[in-house]
Amino acid sequence: MANSKKFSLTLADVLQRAAQASGKSQDADLGRWLGVSKSSMNNWKVRGTIPYKSVVPALVEHRVSLDWFFAPDVAFRRPTIDYDKILAAGPSGIAEKLSDIPSIVEHLTHVLQERGALVNERNLNYLYAVYTAVHDASERERAIHGLATVLADDEGMA
Repeated sequence: MANSKKFSLTLADVLQRAAQASGKSQDADLGRWLGVSKSSMNNWKVRGTIPYKSVVPALVEHRVSLDWFFAPDVAFRRPTIDYDKILAAGPSGIAEKLSDIPSIVEHLTHVLQERGALVNERNLNYLYAVYTAVHDASERERAIHGLATVLADDEGMA
C-alpha cells in the first residue's frame, strides 16, 4: 500500500496550496476562506501543525480536489464533475445510487481501518465526499486512501 510519507505536507505547503486554490494571499483573507481566524492561523504557524480538521472541510466546501491538494506528486488537476449527467439520471439514477450506499460505506470503513484512522461519521463523510466527486475509479481509490492516511496522521498528532 501507499507510503504515508508520500502524502506528508508541511504547514507551508498546505498554506501555499490553500492560497493557490483560493486565490487569496493575505493571511486574514486565507483564514476567512478556510473558515478560521487569523489568530488561529498564527497559532498553527507557532506550533508548526496542520489542522486537517479545519482544512479538509473547507476544501470540500469550496470543491477543491483533495487528491490534488494532498498528493503533490500527482499531476495538478481537479476532476471534472458532470453535474448535468447526474441531474439527467433523474430519480431512478438517484435510487440506484442510494442502493449502493451501504456497500460504499462498508468499503470506506475498511479503508479507514486499514490506514489506522478512526471510523466515525466525520471521517466517513470526508471519504464519501471524495468518493462521489472523483469519477475515475483508480484516481478515486488513490484519493480516498491518501485522505484516510492524512486523517490517521492527523489523529496521531492530536
